[in-house]
Amino acid sequence: MIKNLRKFDRKACFQFAFGVIILSGLFGCTSSKGHNFDSNHVQNISLNSTNSKDIKTWFGEPFRTMVKETSGFETEIYNYAFTKQTMSSAGGRFLIIELKDSIVNGYNFKSSFLEDTTDFDSNNRKSLKIEETKTPEVIRILGNPNGKIQLPTNMVPRKYIDAAPENSSEVWVYSHFTGNRKGGLTQLHIKELILYFNSSGLLVHTKFIEGDKDPKR
Repeated sequence: MIKNLRKFDRKACFQFAFGVIILSGLFGCTSSKGHNFDSNHVQNISLNSTNSKDIKTWFGEPFRTMVKETSGFETEIYNYAFTKQTMSSAGGRFLIIELKDSIVNGYNFKSSFLEDTTDFDSNNRKSLKIEETKTPEVIRILGNPNGKIQLPTNMVPRKYIDAAPENSSEVWVYSHFTGNRKGGLTQLHIKELILYFNSSGLLVHTKFIEGDKDPKR
């Protein structure tokens, strides 16, 4: 349940598998929207360590904020978002931070810009083995994730939590999107790989999502 929402338009919201991102509403007629931010510090974010002051020092004030609560678990969500488009293409970078008592509980970054792209080879996921592959091997196969989320969380839709094994304690996310413009409409193609680990860092579940988002003006 969203308890408090500031500067947030639900109708403009498109939800990737993890975290609410102001996406569709940011692709409009103008050449750029949102607040640009330096993504170099994403690699410095650490679960249970990085705090809200660190986040604002590195990325500035969030573009959107909200407070969410599920079954008594309350967190604050920071959204950082920036899009830029031409007559034929649309790109952007997005960062979601979840804070529990001002400490990072999860984050997810994605970018279609060449300088900090989060693109990944989804075919490599076929090398992962449930109950065998551990986090170091995942990094060897796929590279570092662009998102990590500790459970419990309010960044993960209920249906994905319910589908995960009970012993899941952390989620890694690999995600990317591309955008094209045609006839004044923006078509988004999204792919996202979600990996669930137990407290020992053993892979216990995976979910892969790929598809197109309906065109938006």
